[in-house]
Amino acid sequence: MQRLIDATPLGRTGRSEDVASVVAFMLSDEAGFLNGIDILVDGGVFAAVRGD
Repeated sequence: MQRLIDATPLGRTGRSEDVASVVAFMLSDEAGFLNGIDILVDGGVFAAVRGD
């Protein structure tokens, strides 16, 4: 697990507030043009480990 955390650009695990902020944005009028997409809320870990 620590290796995964270290590979994360933010260098920490996610918190519930991180996910809640994204959800709040997605439900807001500012995200009114979003449609049918996946949004990864992972601190960049997928991009960091994808090349391994």
